Amino acid sequence: MKFKLVCILTLCALSLTSFAFTQNHPESIRLEFKGKSQDVNYYVVKMTGISQITNEKKEKRSANMLVDIEIKQKILNVSVNGTLDMSTVVTKGNSTVNGVVTELPNVGQTLLMKLSRRGKVLKVQGDIDKQQVDLESMQITFPDRRLVIGDSWISKVKVNPNYPVPMEAKYTLEGFTNIGKYSCAVIQTDIYIKSNNPNINKNMKVNASGKIYFDYKLGKIIKNTLNTKMFMKVLTSGPKAKKRTEITMDMDLNMEINLR
Repeated sequence: MKFKLVCILTLCALSLTSFAFTQNHPESIRLEFKGKSQDVNYYVVKMTGISQITNEKKEKRSANMLVDIEIKQKILNVSVNGTLDMSTVVTKGNSTVNGVVTELPNVGQTLLMKLSRRGKVLKVQGDIDKQQVDLESMQITFPDRRLVIGDSWISKVKVNPNYPVPMEAKYTLEGFTNIGKYSCAVIQTDIYIKSNNPNINKNMKVNASGKIYFDYKLGKIIKNTLNTKMFMKVLTSGPKAKKRTEITMDMDLNMEINLR
């Protein structure tokens, strides 16, 4: 009898817990970036990776990489339509390759960005080499509609304008969870090459997946993880080389961004 009572109480407790959890998060949601003027957020970025280059003679060279970055992000102004004017400063940053530590060249530089509430980059100013990175396509953007669990949307991605390999990022609202005091939408990220060019498909492969934890009440990213596997085959030549040689590169790269 006592055992049966304990089982009944346990089932009741689980039911109440489940009910409370479902009540804490919405059935549908419209995701958007938010904030108030002068809000400041600090992010810590850590990237670890290993790359291996193989030449035509099957000779291999490997490199281990570790990158640590701290970022200060400040909202300078919020327009009536929700557009955010933001400044981003890399306050600390260094890379370690095979044990050799180097400070990143962009430490202390300020980047000014105008961001729509859906996440679309409207304008970028500051110390940035636009030939090396396309911020407009790398920033997550949300669809202008309400979402339910299981809904997906797709954005085009260009990592480097000099090599405009057509890539797509598929985002899926996977569910909701709490990270500490933050109420987060869990967004699955899948990035891949989307091309009909057989040469691109043969010589380059990218498979990246991760999760974004976005506080839908405060309108900001709390955590972002991305694990990337890349294969690339290229022709290269040195200053004394008589002909171009083919090399292949395999890379595993893991990235994690956390709100501090």
